[in-house]
Amino acid sequence: MMHHSNQPLNYPAMPRVGQRDPRVPHAILSALVALIACISPAGGLAFAGDMPLVDETLLLDPDDGASGNFGTAVAIDNNVAVVGVPSAIVGAARPGKAVVFERAAGQWTATDTLVASDGSNFGLFGQSVAVSGDTIVVGAPKTDVDFIPDQGAAYVFTRDPATGQWTEQARLTAFDGAGGDEFGRSVAIDGHVIVVGSDLISIDGEQSRGAAYVHRSSGDNSTWVQTAKLTVPDGGMPFDQFASSVSISGDTIAVGSPGSDAAFQDQGVIYVFHFDRVTPTFGTWIWAGKLAAPDGAQSDNLGAFSQGTAIVGDIIIAGAVDHENIGAAYVFRREFISAEQAPWNFEAKLTPPDGQSGDSFGFSVSHTGGSALIGAPNAADGDVLSRGAGYFFTRSPAGEWSFRQKLVAAGDQPFENVGRSAALSGTAAMLGRPFAEPGGQTNLGAASAWSCGDLIFADGGEDFAGCGL
Repeated sequence: MMHHSNQPLNYPAMPRVGQRDPRVPHAILSALVALIACISPAGGLAFAGDMPLVDETLLLDPDDGASGNFGTAVAIDNNVAVVGVPSAIVGAARPGKAVVFERAAGQWTATDTLVASDGSNFGLFGQSVAVSGDTIVVGAPKTDVDFIPDQGAAYVFTRDPATGQWTEQARLTAFDGAGGDEFGRSVAIDGHVIVVGSDLISIDGEQSRGAAYVHRSSGDNSTWVQTAKLTVPDGGMPFDQFASSVSISGDTIAVGSPGSDAAFQDQGVIYVFHFDRVTPTFGTWIWAGKLAAPDGAQSDNLGAFSQGTAIVGDIIIAGAVDHENIGAAYVFRREFISAEQAPWNFEAKLTPPDGQSGDSFGFSVSHTGGSALIGAPNAADGDVLSRGAGYFFTRSPAGEWSFRQKLVAAGDQPFENVGRSAALSGTAAMLGRPFAEPGGQTNLGAASAWSCGDLIFADGGEDFAGCGL
């Protein structure tokens, strides 16, 4: 079994300060944009009159920093959002940062800025972000650890409920890390468990096999212990890039391995692990499934990039950015037959109704079980190249998925790459636009958020009353 490529799948390099993004229109790039383009009925394609998400809000770096790529990563948990700014200047260096926003009365306000206490210059702090309740995790994959370059780290911040202030509580690193591993290229959190991806790590001398590290906390999330290292359970290969994307929901972890072979080379698969609990905090993560697209092809790269896989409850959605040169997202659902049998089955394939070659649909995935937002950062907006977009889908109780809306952020600038990252939670949706140029500032970045007061993103039971349906 040979891989057609001997180079790892990687994020496009950020342009240097003051330099415009030189990438061609349909290179895979990074950009998070505002969610569903419900700005106005003319703000995008209006399919069947569905406009469930409205009231676009533009989020900007409150520090107005230069070329920080604000919006490279986004995450939301109810009324708290965190936006990664991995190229941000802090003091005299450029280690990166993350900005926290909170929503009240429908308005998003920046409330805090997170930085690493020991950040490295060009450490890419903010390349990946995740939030759960009062805890935020920020990946910094280029951070030096004990003078070892690019080993990578992830930082944990908790919020004081009394003051609302966020404080760094822990720095997570791999117990067996080495230079160039870039631990922290992907992160995920649910409650007291954090998963950190290190997809460039070598195993048994084989490059970029990849691993996911599981950390658990008890109590107030101030102390974290690394409890497991997950790797390809059925025989990994060089350049599998296992843990390119990671996601966790309860006792289940989903891990994207875009370079793994299924029916075809580099088709990509999703590995599922379940926590076999002995006590409330002690147990073993066991391999519970290997998911592949039923119509997958060579070099589809299922589960690629930090937000390419998302699990909520019994549903996993994973993006295949290179499928048929347009991209697709695949839905898998867990069926509980008995305590011993809970297989994962393919449920649906999501595609953009107006997809074109090079869209990179599936670059980012976020869902709630009943609704999904899929980013396509290279999608064109008319004649505007690589503007990017988000596509919103909903699921019926019978398991049927329907396209609802295409989100295109306000403006007309090319190469913003709207949809590099996406987030859905509560009644909020967000897409990042890290190459946006508000005020003419090159690669300053932005994010856009939408909302619907009557729309609850819950499994199978959305009520669109009052949302234009």
